[in-house]
Amino acid sequence: MQITLVLTHQCNLACDYCYAGEKFARAMTYETGARALRMAFAAAGPGEAITVGFFGGEPMLEFPLMVRLTRLAHRLARRQRRILQLTVTSNGTVLSEKHLRFLYTYGFDTALSVDGLGQGNRHRPFATGHDSTAVVWGNIAAAAQMLEKLNVLMVVGPDSLDDLERSVQRLYQLGVPTVSLLPNVDVEWMENDWVRAREVFARLTEVCRRLLEVRPLVLHPLIDRLRPTMSASRCGFGDTEVAVSPRGHLYPCARLVGTDVRRDIRIGNVRDGIDLAQVAAVQTRSHRSMAGCGVDGPCGCVPLMPGTCIEHQLERYRRFGESIEQGVTA
Repeated sequence: MQITLVLTHQCNLACDYCYAGEKFARAMTYETGARALRMAFAAAGPGEAITVGFFGGEPMLEFPLMVRLTRLAHRLARRQRRILQLTVTSNGTVLSEKHLRFLYTYGFDTALSVDGLGQGNRHRPFATGHDSTAVVWGNIAAAAQMLEKLNVLMVVGPDSLDDLERSVQRLYQLGVPTVSLLPNVDVEWMENDWVRAREVFARLTEVCRRLLEVRPLVLHPLIDRLRPTMSASRCGFGDTEVAVSPRGHLYPCARLVGTDVRRDIRIGNVRDGIDLAQVAAVQTRSHRSMAGCGVDGPCGCVPLMPGTCIEHQLERYRRFGESIEQGVTA
């Protein structure tokens, strides 16, 4: 069972491909978060492990709340003798030694986002307009020295392909154990961009192969083809995974919370619990959309993301996966 708490709609970055919508200062209350955790622990089967994730906006902006809810989750896990896993997804801008010590102490799986070095990170400026690159790379370097379970998320678009190999190698040099490549499906990819992508992925595949016997570079989704045993698990979209908005509404995935206004994809609330009939309806809607576009991706949220060009976005997901496959087998 995985429950993700979206602690706030606020963020200090202004990423131009952000799917979360408008940023505003609404944070989850401790009472809402506590009710969500108790709901998840009560719903889990005998002996089932619990994963508690923190998301946003930028969850580290609500660090005191994150600390309180983490401690509550630990108390509940001890009381029920359950295995507890903790995760956080952050933009990497708010990450002092205090934050890193906390993440290390509680054994968090930490995901930090950066798209590249220099111009490769141009899509992720601060809300003030200033470049975030130096701050985030500095924090990634510090995190790599302290955290064992660190994953860097990189959104790949046509304009960051040329910088991708250098950026991934720099992350490896810093000691980052895992890197995940995600496609920017909100921009247009030309045919020559897909050719370039295959070439870049082919070079990265050779890098991965060379490093497998040294200190492996766990580079998703390339490693999923090279070493399936190291693959990331598929999402539990509405079945074993649920996300909670700051106001306590439930969604099948944290990426769908947005500004918390889409009633058609809500699957309940922390007071009344999960609406299983609505879960089934949302899952059916997702499966039909992906089947119609020939996409068999790992995440059911993809066809339900906000926007008016979902068909184009799904096609770009398909082409991205195809380019990875061709690069790996080149």
